[in-house]
Amino acid sequence: MPTSATSSPARLFVPVRRHGPAVVLRTFLDPGGVRTGVGFTSRDLLREVLGAECACVELGIGALRLLLEARGTTALTVDPRLSLAPAKPPARLVAA
Repeated sequence: MPTSATSSPARLFVPVRRHGPAVVLRTFLDPGGVRTGVGFTSRDLLREVLGAECACVELGIGALRLLLEARGTTALTVDPRLSLAPAKPPARLVAA
């Protein structure tokens, strides 16, 4: 559910990936295929949806929107309830 200006929480737990010393904001596709950022109102909810091993940072909603816009993403979903596992790369074919 996209956020509205009147119901936005002040801070969100945002999923990230760690690449060496860098932390990279994760984005997802919504059911309509639109790229969206996600944030959760609690760390427990983030882990319930994305798994206990999911790294996260706590960001103010304004900072999160700026980071998303820098990546060309304007949609933000707060507290999504469903996440599908990432697609696995196809198995390599080995010539016999």
